[in-house]
Amino acid sequence: MQPQPTGVETDAAKPTDPAAQTHPNRRVALPRHGRLTAVELVDRTDLNNELVHERTFVLHTKPLQLRGNLFVVEESAVAPARGPFRGPFRGGRGWVFLKEAPLPHARATQSVVDIELHTTPTGYEVELHAQDGYAWHVLEYTGGPIDRAAALQRFQRDRWPGLPVKFITNTWGDRNRDSRINEAFILQELEAAARLGADMLQIDDGWQSGMTANAAAAQTSGGGAWEGFYDADPDFWTPDPKRFPNGLQAVVDAGKAKGITLGLWFAPDSSDDFANWERDADTLLQLHAAYGIRCFKLDSIDMRSVVGEQRVRQFISRVNERSGHTIVLDLDVTAGTRPGYFGLMEAATLFVENRYTDWHSYWPHATLRVLWKLSQWVDPRRLRMEFLNGTRNADKYADDPLAPSLYDPAYLFATVLFAQPLGWFEASNLPAAYFTELPRLSSAWREHRDALFDGTILPLGDAPDGTAWTGFISITPDRSQAYALIFRETNDQPSATIPLPAGLSDVAGIQVLHASPDAALSSAGAALAASFKQPRSYVFAMVRFA
Repeated sequence: MQPQPTGVETDAAKPTDPAAQTHPNRRVALPRHGRLTAVELVDRTDLNNELVHERTFVLHTKPLQLRGNLFVVEESAVAPARGPFRGPFRGGRGWVFLKEAPLPHARATQSVVDIELHTTPTGYEVELHAQDGYAWHVLEYTGGPIDRAAALQRFQRDRWPGLPVKFITNTWGDRNRDSRINEAFILQELEAAARLGADMLQIDDGWQSGMTANAAAAQTSGGGAWEGFYDADPDFWTPDPKRFPNGLQAVVDAGKAKGITLGLWFAPDSSDDFANWERDADTLLQLHAAYGIRCFKLDSIDMRSVVGEQRVRQFISRVNERSGHTIVLDLDVTAGTRPGYFGLMEAATLFVENRYTDWHSYWPHATLRVLWKLSQWVDPRRLRMEFLNGTRNADKYADDPLAPSLYDPAYLFATVLFAQPLGWFEASNLPAAYFTELPRLSSAWREHRDALFDGTILPLGDAPDGTAWTGFISITPDRSQAYALIFRETNDQPSATIPLPAGLSDVAGIQVLHASPDAALSSAGAALAASFKQPRSYVFAMVRFA
């Protein structure tokens, strides 16, 4: 049996049980002919890399019983039987059924079936099982993939209106753990982050007085806590006075002078079913009040019961309500038993992956693939996606045609441009090349990001696999224009035609905002014609429709 990830990285008055409440199942009538897509999402990314699996069923007289969080039914629209047969076409009615719950494996209250489909005299009926106490949402749309994505993304954005999009760097990705964290190092990191064009420096594990199981010292001497933090040290979550003799305020002020805000890593205490949830919430609120911290990466969560799951929700609610919904919480989904993609949308963003060149686990195309596949279902505005210092550990990728060291730094940044970008490295340890073209792309992205992330985002081209023509598009609400990002991965095809989603007019004009050398886009009707002389190239552009 495969071991379950815990989040510890080793180098070599009881709330009411929702299941005891009465929750009548919800029923929705559907037409006779249609297609069901069951979307299985996967987290625990320390073990998994393929995070989206789709199964399609043509509706039939046989009933269906399925588990999951996300299902789509689309009507098969055909010409009337008495008229000229024109065949099936897309763009009819559709329904998204979304269960606001952790993924099935992580739910405190398990259900055997989440959704059932039955035939009726006039069509189909969907029965949404609610005995486990989790809420169902039904989103109806017409018009095909654009409208489906718009409905899903609007719903998620309404849970955290105005969620800011930030380019952040984080101190953990170079695998020095907490060993370098101190005031002098953080001042260097702030300087380098500002040169990159980042908005925030997130100090990972190591800013606090207490030692965790992931600390560098814990790897050699043992010890360190991964829960029970207050038992281990009553002052666990106070800034370490040895590392920060002038307190955190000194680095906060230095960041402000450079236009960089500070974020922190934090681990809610899972012990005794999160019995310390109020204390944890107050700790975050105090750090917010004292230093203006507005972003916390939440790690080590392990929900083991209905009580624990409910207390995690209470913890998030208290932080949101008492901060006036100004604190962004990065919910780590890499390990443990956690709320996942739809279990706690009010937590804001999702910290999706830990990938390291040290462990030979980072490839740019693989992270791009994860984002590409998730973007159809999880709003990319909610996804914190990483890019690394590709020059580190090049020896581990010897003779690998997809080795990170072969990619230009700006290309690496571009792979996460349509998400919340995470520089998963020590910025002050980057080679000089990272401070040339990457900041130019960062500047162009920052100028347009508000409009980009107000649009409906969809993947383009083929799914990334290291050799594809691929990308993304963000379509404005009035569909008059869009932002497009096109990649030529490592292939021998210097040109390609990338079809646009159905429902858009022909391309009338293109403005390139930033691009690799000798990479160009032009109009091809309802498609983009890409001409990239070199593999591992990209174009970021604004597209106007007729």
